[in-house]
Amino acid sequence: MAKKFNELFKKMSPERQARINAKVKNTLKEMSLAEIREHHQVTQENIATILQVKQSSVSRLEQRSNVTVERLRDYAHALGGELEVRIIIDDQPYPVNLKSESEEEQISAS
Repeated sequence: MAKKFNELFKKMSPERQARINAKVKNTLKEMSLAEIREHHQVTQENIATILQVKQSSVSRLEQRSNVTVERLRDYAHALGGELEVRIIIDDQPYPVNLKSESEEEQISAS
């Protein structure tokens, strides 16, 4: 009978658990836009329809290394998510508020 990973994980040494957790954390940090989209089983065509652009535009966006915050926010919303930006100084994360004034007004009105 197959054992659940959590059961095996609990039996591992703290050092091994830490190494595994670090690998998982690092892997999550390194996901590309395309990998995130594919993980959520969304196609480029789906994103393109929501963003009202061509599929080729979504493909180019996913391959670029220099993307505007606005474009990333739109992409995240098309996936049903939110864009979160943080600045990390000395391991201390500082969330950055990038909402426009109109978005802040919409939140206040809700």
